[in-house]
Amino acid sequence: MRGERIIVPYLLAAGMHWLDTLMISHSDSDHVGGAPAVLEAISVRQLLASLPPHDPLWNLARKQGAQIL
Repeated sequence: MRGERIIVPYLLAAGMHWLDTLMISHSDSDHVGGAPAVLEAISVRQLLASLPPHDPLWNLARKQGAQIL
């Protein structure tokens, strides 16, 4: 996945080990596809997204300690 191969390595190489907010505009895979990898690799303080309530990303974010908005 793009999140594991590109986004997470880029953020870590840039010295970013946490994010204040991870914002997801909608559930198309090109917008949300890398989010699980980011949530698992980097501390995310809050998730702000326009995803359906049953989307598994909400549970993953809660499990990783992110505040849900």
